[in-house]
Amino acid sequence: MDLFAAAGESNLYPKHFAYFMPEDEGIKYAEHKRTIVFSNVYSQLFTRIALKQLNMFGWKRSNLPDDKELSQYLIGWFRGHDLGHSIVSQNTSFKNLSKLDRWGSMVVQEALADVFGLLICSSHRITDELQLDKETLSRVYLLEMLRYLRRGPCDFPDAGAAYIQFKFLLEVECLTLHDNGEISADLDKLYRSITLLAGTWSKTYSTVTLIAHFCLCMHTVHI
Repeated sequence: MDLFAAAGESNLYPKHFAYFMPEDEGIKYAEHKRTIVFSNVYSQLFTRIALKQLNMFGWKRSNLPDDKELSQYLIGWFRGHDLGHSIVSQNTSFKNLSKLDRWGSMVVQEALADVFGLLICSSHRITDELQLDKETLSRVYLLEMLRYLRRGPCDFPDAGAAYIQFKFLLEVECLTLHDNGEISADLDKLYRSITLLAGTWSKTYSTVTLIAHFCLCMHTVHI
Protein backbone atom coordinates (compact mmCIF):
# COMPACT_ATOMS: atom_id res chain seq x y z
CA MET A 1 0.00 0.00 0.00
CA ASP A 2 1.24 3.53 -0.80
CA LEU A 3 0.51 6.66 1.23
CA PHE A 4 -0.73 9.65 -0.76
CA ALA A 5 -1.79 12.05 2.00
CA ALA A 6 -1.66 12.29 5.79
CA ALA A 7 -3.75 14.23 8.29
CA GLY A 8 -4.49 14.18 11.99
CA GLU A 9 -2.43 11.84 14.16
CA SER A 10 -0.63 10.33 11.18
CA ASN A 11 0.70 13.79 10.25
CA LEU A 12 2.50 14.27 13.56
CA TYR A 13 6.17 13.49 14.32
CA PRO A 14 7.61 10.96 13.81
CA LYS A 15 6.08 9.89 10.51
CA HIS A 16 5.18 6.22 10.67
CA PHE A 17 5.53 3.87 7.74
CA ALA A 18 3.36 1.23 9.42
CA TYR A 19 0.30 0.99 11.63
CA PHE A 20 -0.76 -1.94 13.77
CA MET A 21 -4.50 -2.33 13.98
CA PRO A 22 -6.37 -2.30 16.28
CA GLU A 23 -3.48 -1.96 18.79
CA ASP A 24 -2.65 1.57 17.63
CA GLU A 25 -6.27 2.44 18.34
CA GLY A 26 -5.86 1.37 21.96
CA ILE A 27 -7.06 -2.23 21.73
CA LYS A 28 -4.18 -4.31 23.08
CA TYR A 29 -5.53 -7.85 22.86
CA ALA A 30 -7.65 -8.45 19.79
CA GLU A 31 -8.54 -11.74 18.15
CA HIS A 32 -7.80 -10.38 14.69
CA LYS A 33 -4.95 -7.99 13.92
CA ARG A 34 -3.73 -6.24 10.80
CA THR A 35 -0.48 -4.52 9.90
CA ILE A 36 -0.63 -1.71 7.34
CA VAL A 37 2.69 -0.79 5.70
CA PHE A 38 3.09 2.23 3.45
CA SER A 39 5.57 0.96 0.89
CA ASN A 40 6.51 4.33 -0.58
CA VAL A 41 7.12 5.91 2.84
CA TYR A 42 9.25 2.98 3.96
CA SER A 43 11.31 3.08 0.76
CA GLN A 44 11.85 6.83 1.10
CA LEU A 45 13.07 6.46 4.68
CA PHE A 46 15.60 3.90 3.51
CA THR A 47 16.66 5.91 0.47
CA ARG A 48 16.97 9.27 2.24
CA ILE A 49 18.52 8.06 5.50
CA ALA A 50 19.86 4.51 5.41
CA LEU A 51 21.61 4.89 2.06
CA LYS A 52 23.62 7.81 3.43
CA GLN A 53 25.43 5.24 5.59
CA LEU A 54 26.81 3.30 2.62
CA ASN A 55 30.25 4.85 2.96
CA MET A 56 30.52 3.66 6.55
CA PHE A 57 30.61 0.10 5.21
CA GLY A 58 32.52 0.89 2.04
CA TRP A 59 29.62 -0.32 -0.10
CA LYS A 60 28.32 1.02 -3.40
CA ARG A 61 24.74 1.72 -4.43
CA SER A 62 25.01 -1.17 -6.88
CA ASN A 63 25.44 -3.53 -3.89
CA LEU A 64 21.81 -2.87 -2.94
CA PRO A 65 18.42 -3.43 -4.59
CA ASP A 66 17.39 -0.94 -7.24
CA ASP A 67 14.38 1.28 -6.61
CA LYS A 68 11.94 -1.24 -8.10
CA GLU A 69 13.20 -4.11 -5.95
CA LEU A 70 13.78 -2.21 -2.72
CA SER A 71 10.28 -2.46 -1.26
CA GLN A 72 10.35 -6.24 -1.77
CA TYR A 73 13.34 -6.49 0.57
CA LEU A 74 12.05 -4.00 3.11
CA ILE A 75 8.51 -5.33 3.37
CA GLY A 76 9.73 -8.93 3.24
CA TRP A 77 11.93 -8.33 6.29
CA PHE A 78 9.27 -6.27 8.04
CA ARG A 79 6.70 -9.03 7.57
CA GLY A 80 9.23 -11.42 9.06
CA HIS A 81 9.64 -9.04 12.00
CA ASP A 82 5.87 -8.95 12.42
CA LEU A 83 5.73 -12.75 12.49
CA GLY A 84 8.76 -12.82 14.78
CA HIS A 85 6.68 -11.28 17.55
CA SER A 86 4.49 -14.39 17.41
CA ILE A 87 7.37 -16.77 18.15
CA VAL A 88 6.88 -17.27 21.87
CA SER A 89 8.25 -20.00 24.12
CA GLN A 90 8.26 -20.45 27.87
CA ASN A 91 11.55 -18.56 28.02
CA THR A 92 10.30 -15.67 25.89
CA SER A 93 6.91 -14.95 27.41
CA PHE A 94 8.54 -11.86 28.98
CA LYS A 95 5.95 -11.59 31.76
CA ASN A 96 8.54 -11.63 34.54
CA LEU A 97 10.89 -9.35 32.63
CA SER A 98 8.09 -6.85 32.02
CA LYS A 99 7.37 -6.70 35.74
CA LEU A 100 11.00 -5.91 36.54
CA ASP A 101 11.83 -3.67 33.59
CA ARG A 102 9.09 -2.83 31.10
CA TRP A 103 11.43 -0.82 28.87
CA GLY A 104 14.04 -3.59 28.81
CA SER A 105 11.31 -6.10 27.98
CA MET A 106 10.13 -4.06 25.00
CA VAL A 107 13.69 -3.64 23.71
CA VAL A 108 14.48 -7.35 23.92
CA GLN A 109 11.16 -8.27 22.28
CA GLU A 110 11.89 -5.92 19.39
CA ALA A 111 15.41 -7.30 19.04
CA LEU A 112 14.17 -10.89 18.92
CA ALA A 113 11.51 -9.96 16.36
CA ASP A 114 14.24 -8.31 14.26
CA VAL A 115 16.47 -11.38 14.21
CA PHE A 116 13.61 -13.85 13.82
CA GLY A 117 12.36 -11.68 10.98
CA LEU A 118 15.70 -11.78 9.20
CA LEU A 119 15.96 -15.55 9.62
CA ILE A 120 12.42 -16.06 8.32
CA CYS A 121 13.02 -13.74 5.37
CA SER A 122 16.32 -15.44 4.50
CA SER A 123 14.87 -18.96 4.44
CA HIS A 124 15.03 -20.70 1.06
CA ARG A 125 11.28 -20.71 0.60
CA ILE A 126 10.93 -16.97 1.17
CA THR A 127 14.00 -15.94 -0.83
CA ASP A 128 12.77 -18.07 -3.73
CA GLU A 129 9.22 -16.73 -3.62
CA LEU A 130 10.25 -13.08 -3.20
CA GLN A 131 13.36 -13.44 -5.38
CA LEU A 132 15.65 -12.05 -2.71
CA ASP A 133 19.43 -12.31 -2.67
CA LYS A 134 20.62 -13.22 0.84
CA GLU A 135 23.78 -11.11 0.70
CA THR A 136 21.80 -8.11 -0.49
CA LEU A 137 19.26 -8.74 2.26
CA SER A 138 22.04 -8.75 4.84
CA ARG A 139 23.19 -5.32 3.65
CA VAL A 140 19.65 -3.96 3.84
CA TYR A 141 19.33 -5.35 7.37
CA LEU A 142 22.58 -3.75 8.57
CA LEU A 143 21.76 -0.37 7.03
CA GLU A 144 18.29 -0.46 8.60
CA MET A 145 19.85 -1.39 11.94
CA LEU A 146 21.97 1.77 11.83
CA ARG A 147 19.02 3.88 10.69
CA TYR A 148 17.00 2.75 13.69
CA LEU A 149 20.00 3.30 15.95
CA ARG A 150 20.11 6.96 14.88
CA ARG A 151 16.74 7.52 16.54
CA GLY A 152 18.32 7.11 19.98
CA PRO A 153 18.53 3.76 21.80
CA CYS A 154 17.21 5.26 25.02
CA ASP A 155 14.27 6.97 23.33
CA PHE A 156 12.60 4.23 21.29
CA PRO A 157 12.44 0.45 21.93
CA ASP A 158 13.23 -0.38 18.30
CA ALA A 159 16.32 1.84 18.46
CA GLY A 160 17.39 0.13 21.68
CA ALA A 161 16.88 -3.18 19.91
CA ALA A 162 19.15 -2.04 17.09
CA TYR A 163 21.76 -1.04 19.67
CA ILE A 164 21.99 -4.42 21.37
CA GLN A 165 22.04 -6.23 18.02
CA PHE A 166 24.90 -3.96 16.96
CA LYS A 167 26.71 -4.68 20.24
CA PHE A 168 26.26 -8.44 19.84
CA LEU A 169 27.57 -8.38 16.26
CA LEU A 170 30.62 -6.48 17.49
CA GLU A 171 31.19 -9.04 20.25
CA VAL A 172 31.16 -11.98 17.84
CA GLU A 173 33.37 -10.03 15.39
CA CYS A 174 30.82 -10.05 12.62
CA LEU A 175 31.18 -6.26 12.67
CA THR A 176 34.32 -4.26 13.40
CA LEU A 177 34.08 -0.59 14.36
CA HIS A 178 37.15 1.40 13.36
CA ASP A 179 38.50 4.58 14.93
CA ASN A 180 37.56 6.63 11.86
CA GLY A 181 33.90 5.63 12.22
CA GLU A 182 33.93 3.12 9.38
CA ILE A 183 32.50 -0.37 9.90
CA SER A 184 33.76 -3.62 8.42
CA ALA A 185 31.08 -6.28 7.99
CA ASP A 186 31.86 -9.97 7.56
CA LEU A 187 28.74 -10.91 5.63
CA ASP A 188 29.79 -14.56 5.52
CA LYS A 189 29.36 -14.65 9.31
CA LEU A 190 26.18 -12.61 9.55
CA TYR A 191 23.53 -15.33 9.37
CA ARG A 192 25.50 -17.63 11.67
CA SER A 193 25.82 -14.75 14.12
CA ILE A 194 22.13 -13.89 13.91
CA THR A 195 21.20 -17.55 14.46
CA LEU A 196 23.48 -17.61 17.51
CA LEU A 197 21.92 -14.41 18.80
CA ALA A 198 18.38 -15.72 18.38
CA GLY A 199 19.23 -18.99 20.11
CA THR A 200 21.10 -17.30 22.94
CA TRP A 201 18.36 -14.84 23.78
CA SER A 202 15.37 -17.12 23.28
CA LYS A 203 16.65 -20.31 24.92
CA THR A 204 19.37 -19.77 27.48
CA TYR A 205 18.86 -16.34 29.00
CA SER A 206 16.98 -16.01 32.25
CA THR A 207 15.04 -12.85 33.00
CA VAL A 208 17.83 -11.47 35.20
CA THR A 209 20.48 -12.25 32.57
CA LEU A 210 18.47 -10.49 29.88
CA ILE A 211 18.24 -7.35 31.99
CA ALA A 212 21.93 -7.49 32.87
CA HIS A 213 22.95 -7.98 29.24
CA PHE A 214 20.68 -5.16 28.11
CA CYS A 215 22.09 -2.76 30.72
CA LEU A 216 25.66 -3.76 29.86
CA CYS A 217 25.05 -3.13 26.17
CA MET A 218 23.54 0.28 26.86
CA HIS A 219 26.62 1.44 28.76
CA THR A 220 29.61 -0.03 26.94
CA VAL A 221 29.37 1.00 23.29
CA HIS A 222 29.54 4.55 21.97
CA ILE A 223 29.28 5.35 18.27
